[in-house]
Amino acid sequence: MEALGYDQENGDIFFNLAKVYMLQKDYQAAIENFEEAQRLNPDDVAAHLEVARLYDEQGNVDKALFHYERAYKISPGNAQAAFGLGTSYGLKNNYAASVKYLTQAVRLSPKFVDAIYNLGVALEHMQQFPKAVQMYKRVLHIDSGHLEAKSNLAHLKRLIQRS
Repeated sequence: MEALGYDQENGDIFFNLAKVYMLQKDYQAAIENFEEAQRLNPDDVAAHLEVARLYDEQGNVDKALFHYERAYKISPGNAQAAFGLGTSYGLKNNYAASVKYLTQAVRLSPKFVDAIYNLGVALEHMQQFPKAVQMYKRVLHIDSGHLEAKSNLAHLKRLIQRS
């Protein structure tokens, strides 16, 4: 990059290069460039979120969780970071932590459908069925075509009726 006249100490260059690699579906090169951007600018929330998403896509929950945690520590008011943490904790069956962070994501972004839905799933796993029903209804109020929320809501209603 020096030969091209780029400042190799500028994290933005590596961030943008990583985005290009993502478009080319070269995810390993994208991760390497996002991590270089983070080395140069450790407080780059966007870089942490992008790396976390890439690790999510690869099924590497632990590495994704690490980057979501970093992003959240830097910017606790970031709904995407809270959502990533909540979703990752849910994938690790830590539903109490999942509910905590997904609730935060929904508080920060009240119409964040994926966060509301995942919160319903986490609550359902904790057998907090009335609260889960509320979340699924909330999802359907925002997005009436959300098939998973419809299915989960119908399932919970049958389950509650039997008890």
